[in-house]
Amino acid sequence: MRPFLLSRRSYATDAATVAQLAVDCAREIGHPCCEATALNHLSQVLPDCGRVEEAVQAASMSLDISRTRGDRMRQASALTSLGTSLQRAERYEDAVKAHTEGLTLSRELGDQNCIGKALMGLADTLNGTQRYDEALDVLHESVGHFAAAGDWHAEGLQLMRLGDTLFAMKRSPEAVETFRRALVLYQERGDEHHQAIALQHLWSVSDMSAQEAVDNYQRLVAVCHKVCDRALESVALYALGNKLKQLGRYEEAVTAYRQAAAIHEERDEERLLLTVLNDLGTALRTAGRCTEAAEVHEREIELARARGERHREAEALERMSTTLRQGRRRTEAVTARARAVGIYREQNDTWCEGRALGDLGLPVRDAPRADRNKTGYTWLLDNLPPNNPLGEEGRILVALMVMHARTGHVIAAFWAWATLTRTILRLVDEGQSQAPGHYVQVLKQLMKASLHNAHPVQAFIDWRNRLRRRTT
Repeated sequence: MRPFLLSRRSYATDAATVAQLAVDCAREIGHPCCEATALNHLSQVLPDCGRVEEAVQAASMSLDISRTRGDRMRQASALTSLGTSLQRAERYEDAVKAHTEGLTLSRELGDQNCIGKALMGLADTLNGTQRYDEALDVLHESVGHFAAAGDWHAEGLQLMRLGDTLFAMKRSPEAVETFRRALVLYQERGDEHHQAIALQHLWSVSDMSAQEAVDNYQRLVAVCHKVCDRALESVALYALGNKLKQLGRYEEAVTAYRQAAAIHEERDEERLLLTVLNDLGTALRTAGRCTEAAEVHEREIELARARGERHREAEALERMSTTLRQGRRRTEAVTARARAVGIYREQNDTWCEGRALGDLGLPVRDAPRADRNKTGYTWLLDNLPPNNPLGEEGRILVALMVMHARTGHVIAAFWAWATLTRTILRLVDEGQSQAPGHYVQVLKQLMKASLHNAHPVQAFIDWRNRLRRRTT
């Protein structure tokens, strides 16, 4: 039942149920060999249901049983499944170790099927870690292995992986030729589904007009939907959205992006979902649908934060700020950009911090008096208390407000003040009634620090020098 259900891709949940029943039956009759096989099968199914960590656990249990019984054949198979599950969990180094161990054991046993699967898994994982030179050697061996075995289906898949690797190595002519070899292989066998996959790979590296690309990807989406290949359908939809956006057909692009995002949500592919949400939010903003774009960016921010990808979270906050500003929600836009500045500062990314501050109206690089602005801004942050109800966002807003006032940017200072006031009112609504008083204390402390470090005579000299007419 399991391979039958898996061949229909949309029945992954049913396949997982069948595999779990097999595990339960094997345990009930006390048959550890069958239990190891069933756990192995279960680990292959669970990732398509979005249960990646459970897949890693199932493969590990299968491996433990096989090792305990000294069953080297099942051990090799379990290692390959474990490597694949670890790769789906984005634990690439552990996946490389598992695949390498599985490949060594398969070669010792001389099992051609296990050798082929281990080569495929190892090549995919090496590509995931951008170790392209190593992946290239493994892929060449893998293509030759399946060609010698007469497995044209696996040979074509490995040819496409080989083409992807060559393209990543900027060897485009070789990549195009490799994809064509895969396409011819599937055309000779009449495999419509994999012809579509090969075409998608070929189009991704070929020169064609945007309209031709749209027509091609629309046909590919239809084929993938027909054969229930959700993974490739999401790739085709994302590529279709990009081409539609390139043609200025933003409403159609939004539809394509939303469909791709829904598939990634369904398959629990968070890393790919983040990429699609980025482009979806941008397309919605360009189409003038700023409220919907802000909602998409909010989802992107939450997802990046949950995954611990702080830099990506800051980039999403900047996109959110741009969208909110276009939607005339200025104080919210300043808040989002200030939060991004705080994350860049936390990550010691001075380049991105400087860019974000420039967007907030405070040039700290590549502008007149940039060094002076940066020095003043840094001094203010250093003299503001780090532990306060306003948080890092509040400290940045205070520093911006003071610096804008000092440089004569009245409008920018007003928006920084308005945003800070809005933040304080929000804190009061949340029950932090001490926030206004703490804000006053912060300003007092800042004033004391300013007076302590003031040098009136030097300030007068600097002021006089600025007023003097320059001579040549």
